[in-house]
Amino acid sequence: MGMVLRETALVTAIGICAGVLAALALTALLRNMFFGLSGFEVLPVLAAAAVIAIAAVLAALVPAWRAAHVDPTVALRIE
Repeated sequence: MGMVLRETALVTAIGICAGVLAALALTALLRNMFFGLSGFEVLPVLAAAAVIAIAAVLAALVPAWRAAHVDPTVALRIE
């Protein structure tokens, strides 16, 4: 179960970092194109990252729990 959750956390962290970097770049680009846009807001970005992280962990819990409760001999026999 830990292995599945660790892998999910790693992929989620990489995605969140890439998303934050893209948001920074696009904010700078759009601020120059449109009049009246404010700068980069940290709180909404952190809130969105937290919601995405929670959703990813919750989505990984069911497969991780199922994988942890499968008998290894049955899983190997099916393969």
